[in-house]
Amino acid sequence: MAMIMKKDFKEGAKAATPIILGYIPVGIAYGILAKATGLTFFRALSFSLFVYTGAGQMAAVIMLA
Repeated sequence: MAMIMKKDFKEGAKAATPIILGYIPVGIAYGILAKATGLTFFRALSFSLFVYTGAGQMAAVIMLA
């Protein structure tokens, strides 16, 4: 049972890699924008945890600035 779950996890991680790589540039852009608008680290992190969409994060940071 554990071997099957481990294999499934590896297959899932391999399948998700392209999507994860696509989120990295969006995260970098958000971090730069948050820092440029004066957001604290805690607030920028909170947006990342509670706001699901990258566009929503960027719009909210711009409106708060």
